[in-house]
Amino acid sequence: MKLRAVIIDDEPLAQKGLEDHINETWFLELAGKAEDPIEALEILTTQNIDIVFLDIEMPKMSGITFLETLKKAPIVIICSAYAEYALKSFELEVLDYLLKPVTFERFTKAVVKAREFYELKKNGKQEIYLKSEYFFVKCNQRIEKINFADVNYFEAMGNYVTIHTTAKKFITYITLKGIEEYLPKDFYIRIHKSYLVPIDKINSIDEYDIKVADVILPVSRNYKDELITKINKKLFKRN
Repeated sequence: MKLRAVIIDDEPLAQKGLEDHINETWFLELAGKAEDPIEALEILTTQNIDIVFLDIEMPKMSGITFLETLKKAPIVIICSAYAEYALKSFELEVLDYLLKPVTFERFTKAVVKAREFYELKKNGKQEIYLKSEYFFVKCNQRIEKINFADVNYFEAMGNYVTIHTTAKKFITYITLKGIEEYLPKDFYIRIHKSYLVPIDKINSIDEYDIKVADVILPVSRNYKDELITKINKKLFKRN
């Protein structure tokens, strides 16, 4: 199945570059082009469009204003010569932000992410979209792809969860219970009402805490028995 794409850009060279990139990508199909958002509305309202490549500074209406007026937008990838609009764009939940001139390498990275997100999202309406090696979550209106192998632990903060990875932290509006429902139970374990950890990231266990990636996390009595049971299953045992 090909994803149907629309280009909204008033620069002929930019349009041509994106069109060439789309034609070279086997899972994309160019459904239409427009020089401004007003012209694009007819395409978006009469056809099924999966991805929009959107410029920012255009006549009649800016790309930002256009996004703010859409009630339900397809996947949006911004293509702009101006980096200063990136923060505002991500607040409007664009998937990626490409700076012109858009190279095919950078374009490919963005559309592969878009295709993965599309395939996961069409299967449900949850706030977290999972595959075997990675998952997507919304963080500050931006959609982030996180590899499971990079996750050190999940920390509850009320109705939010901080995902601690090897590189950085991500804060997403979902409960720890909500995340736990989607994770494979054989590989993740709750150690406390506020902490959920990958079992293979546990470096050591003490009476009241565990060590994960040089961080000491508390273990509550309510979860300790299950933790010990799962760890015992992974212990080397003498015959």
